[in-house]
Amino acid sequence: MWDSCTMSMPTLAKRKKPCGCQAKIQYRLQGQGGPGTTLAIRWRRHWSSITCNQAGSVISLDLTNSGLKGTLHEFSFLSLPNLAYVYLSMNELFGTIPIEISGFSKLIYLDLSFNKLSREIPPQIRLLTNLEALHLGENQLNGSVPLEIGHLKSLVYLSLHANDLHGCIPNSLGNLINLAYLYLRNNQLSCSIPSEIGNLSNLIDVDMKNNSLTGPIPSSIGNLEQLTWLNIYQNQISGSIPLEIGNLKSLNSLRLQTNNLSCSIPSSLGALSNLTFLHLFNNQLSSTIPKELGNLKSITNLQLGRNHLNGTVPVSLGNLSHLELLFLKR
Repeated sequence: MWDSCTMSMPTLAKRKKPCGCQAKIQYRLQGQGGPGTTLAIRWRRHWSSITCNQAGSVISLDLTNSGLKGTLHEFSFLSLPNLAYVYLSMNELFGTIPIEISGFSKLIYLDLSFNKLSREIPPQIRLLTNLEALHLGENQLNGSVPLEIGHLKSLVYLSLHANDLHGCIPNSLGNLINLAYLYLRNNQLSCSIPSEIGNLSNLIDVDMKNNSLTGPIPSSIGNLEQLTWLNIYQNQISGSIPLEIGNLKSLNSLRLQTNNLSCSIPSSLGALSNLTFLHLFNNQLSSTIPKELGNLKSITNLQLGRNHLNGTVPVSLGNLSHLELLFLKR
């Protein structure tokens, strides 16, 4: 078996040799040739980053920031059937994500971020049903977010940020009931935010900034009572700010600036006692500033300018003893 791990022969000249499982991976990679050769040569320097379990199988491969260059297509995925953790971020891997990656049926953590991977995310990723963390951010991936990601019901962390993904956010993301961290920022995503996001009651951090999202913020977002960060700025979101956002008592940062939001600022925002950042500037909000914002005792940064607000500044804002920045300029 390619993934067996045994004790190595005594070392020569005090040079540490890889254990059995590592030596076999080295041989396997070197024997491929072609584009994978450079990748294989560089991997030999990092045997300490390969972990085997007591049964002798490789379970973890950590080659973060290791100067790797090449594609993933020369790697024999089936040779490591027990691999659970793969860390390959901050390298120079290019080409596509191979569909053979679905052979890692026991994979729990996959980090391919900060590389140069391109083309579409393969729909076969749905077969990684044990996956809890998927990091694909900071690559050159395009196409749409595959609806098959909705099959990854163990997923806690999903990062697809800073790619060239377009199309709609699939409704199937609403199936990821264990998801806590969702990062989709800095893409070309369009359409509206699906109402199914309200099913994700474990969400803590949502970042969708700098896309081309349209339509209203769904009222179902008020179901996300554990949410601490909600960043949807620099999109084309329209309609009113839903009253239900006032239910998000854990919210620390609410950034909705630079959209097309209209109507009045809901007074329910005054219930967000843990809020430190409230950015609503550069929209089309109208009416007066609600006096309830004076209840935001934790607020340090309040920016409401570049809207169509009128009336006077409520006296209650004088209660904001932690306020460091206030922006109200039209």
